[in-house]
Amino acid sequence: MKTKGINNDKQFNQFLEDNNLDYDSQERKEFTLKSMLVSCFCYGGIEKTSWHFEKYLKQHIQILGEKLFWEVYEDQATFLNGCEVKSNVYEDAEGCTYNSLIIK
Repeated sequence: MKTKGINNDKQFNQFLEDNNLDYDSQERKEFTLKSMLVSCFCYGGIEKTSWHFEKYLKQHIQILGEKLFWEVYEDQATFLNGCEVKSNVYEDAEGCTYNSLIIK
């Protein structure tokens, strides 16, 4: 599945529309994992021993199955290792700050 570069809701909705994906499709499940990997990468890391892996990523093994999970994980990890995280790019009205993924 080719979902690299989909980093916001508008792009995701366009992706779903263009590819006619329903809620339970395999492609959507893969995209959901890739999207979570981007979030974890931006806010603490995707290492297999990290809290983020245990809390947010590990549950996707049951959804995708062990083999497909690791294929998607490795593919996205390779992509993310070529990216940079820029911290504190935005602050909302409540004082929460946000990071951004910079694709090189």
